[in-house]
Amino acid sequence: MSSLTFKCKVRDKYRLDMSWLSKINTSDLSSIKNIKINYGNKFHKLTDLFLISGNDFKNIKILNSNNKLDNIGNELTNKNITITGSVGNGLAKNMNDGRIILKGNAEKNACSGMAGGSVFI
Repeated sequence: MSSLTFKCKVRDKYRLDMSWLSKINTSDLSSIKNIKINYGNKFHKLTDLFLISGNDFKNIKILNSNNKLDNIGNELTNKNITITGSVGNGLAKNMNDGRIILKGNAEKNACSGMAGGSVFI
């Protein structure tokens, strides 16, 4: 199995709440691609915002990240996330378990409320 990979397509003025990422619990790529999330004032399928590949939802990669992506790893449990690029607010907020590796910078409130797991910035 290869890591579930999200390559960010957007670098816009809107912030994107990434807390949905911690809740993915399926390897079915088609159902992951069809998840709808709020961006701006509309709901979009993930494929509108990311190029998505892979099927190992326990090992996630985020490529081409930027400081508009907030709450990556929010309430994370039993997953590994590797991020290439900077992230927005709330990295690993309320994280319970797992590992996050950030190859970039984090904005405000990184690791706030974190109860377990590891974060490497």
